[in-house]
Amino acid sequence: MPKAGNGIAESIRALHLASTGAVTARTACSNERKALVVTARLNCAKPLGAQLANIAELR
Repeated sequence: MPKAGNGIAESIRALHLASTGAVTARTACSNERKALVVTARLNCAKPLGAQLANIAELR
């Protein structure tokens, strides 16, 4: 007999899935930001890093 899919276990499963997705998105964003700073030309790397630091402070 199939489960109804509306119990506490299903709710926890949905929350875990959302949490995992959020962590994955945050990691991808952080990796992309770091790659952008690393690959920026040397003469603009510091200003770009400072701008990104200011953005992080706003969160």
